[in-house]
Amino acid sequence: MIHFGYPVVVLLIMIFMYKEQINILKILSMIFAITGIILLTKVVKVESFLGVIYALMTTITYGIYMVANKKCSFSNLDTMVSLFYMSVIVSAAFFIVGIFTKSLQILNNFYVFYNFTAISLICTIFSLGLLLYGVKKLGSSFASILNMFEPTTTVVASIFIYNEELTINIIIGSILIIFSTISMVIGNKNT
Repeated sequence: MIHFGYPVVVLLIMIFMYKEQINILKILSMIFAITGIILLTKVVKVESFLGVIYALMTTITYGIYMVANKKCSFSNLDTMVSLFYMSVIVSAAFFIVGIFTKSLQILNNFYVFYNFTAISLICTIFSLGLLLYGVKKLGSSFASILNMFEPTTTVVASIFIYNEELTINIIIGSILIIFSTISMVIGNKNT
């Protein structure tokens, strides 16, 4: 869940590097987002300090990626073209890393191959394509805050699918993330 702090990174980059206007609602949105994520995470004990570092690194790199999709020279590319290039580069990188670490496995089971294909098309390509389209249409800050519904949706789905317990932390965290989104929407209309 630490990864979902990336909208705060996006907002900070947009404010300090691109001089996006800040207002009290955007500040409240960041506070609500961070507090909501902390509550949803149910932080009790850190099992791996290195894991926390990796999660923070994904937060920063994903935040930079979101801004780059709006502000860099490739931002005028069609969403599908951008998604294609990104997918090819990521696939090549993972292939090379897999070879060097000897962790690359050939899928020899059609059922496993089918599942990987379905997950990559539906959960990665389709959702990332929509996110990139949203970034181009709405801007980095707004799209990333709207994407904050993802952890709340995940937690709610896990309650219904995996019968996880609904706790006060989950309820308050989800409400704060919704408030974060509403604050950002109103804050964007006022600037």
